[in-house]
Order: sequence, then C-alpha cells, then structure tokens
Amino acid sequence: METRMKENLSMEDWQKALDKVVPAVVVLRTTACRAFDTESAGASYSTGFIVDKSCGVILTNRHVVKAGSKS
Repeated sequence: METRMKENLSMEDWQKALDKVVPAVVVLRTTACRAFDTESAGASYSTGFIVDKSCGVILTNRHVVKAGSKS
C-alpha cells in the first residue's frame, strides 16, 4: 500500500489530522530504584501513543522503558 501526501496541506487538513492523532498520545513516567536501597533514583518522562486501548498497548522507544521497574 502506498500513501501519498499532499505537497501543500491547508490548515484545515492539519487540524483534521491533529484531531485524529492527539488523543492517542500519552506521557510515560518511568522510575528506577538504586541497587543499594529502595528509594527512587529518579524519574524520567517521555511520550508514546496508544496502539490498542482495549489491551492497554502503548508504543514507545525501547530506551524509554528499558530501565524502568514499575508499571
């Protein structure tokens, strides 16, 4: 399947696209514990987007959640 994009999108076209995708964007907060105690070593924030709301599937980059220990 080939998807082509218009060369000059109108503001209305952009707004329609944003209205569709923005509700699926989420902010993720990951935390990690220090090896020598249970205090949080800090938190980091990033973004992802909902792939399947009913199953709770969110897509993000691997480095975002690699070190995280809590969901």
